[in-house]
Amino acid sequence: MIKFKFEGLKVLGNKFQRASDKGVDNIMSIINVEAEMIEKRAMRDVPVGKDKNRKQGEPKLKNTFFKDNIGSGLKRGYRLGFKAKHAAYKEFGTGMGLNINGEYAEFDGYAMNFKTTNFPENYTRQKKYLLSAFILSRRAANKKSITAVKNLIK
Repeated sequence: MIKFKFEGLKVLGNKFQRASDKGVDNIMSIINVEAEMIEKRAMRDVPVGKDKNRKQGEPKLKNTFFKDNIGSGLKRGYRLGFKAKHAAYKEFGTGMGLNINGEYAEFDGYAMNFKTTNFPENYTRQKKYLLSAFILSRRAANKKSITAVKNLIK
């Protein structure tokens, strides 16, 4: 009778577990870094001039930024944006010159809610400050996560 025991299976299992843990840590780190980048870019690009759509007593757009942690563990994420009611009007504009194309096209239906039929002098020009930051960070997170997964497989 020949006895055979494969002891490498436990080692292999441990390697898979470490790779899995490291992969999750890498992805969570990427999410944290990109949330910070969205905040920095949005705060850099937010319009700070005269807010035509801002009502008397309402805070300036820049002062209404928020970043909330949502979920925990593997379901952790962020909810970020501006609380000011006129934030979307600044982002998408209210005039006929609405330009939503390319990577912004997925927001077209939402953006159309902010078009108005007011006279041209009341139009707010489109100023992408939060969406552009989001799209840039989403693109960077995709590239970084693909690289992280490739490095785990090596």
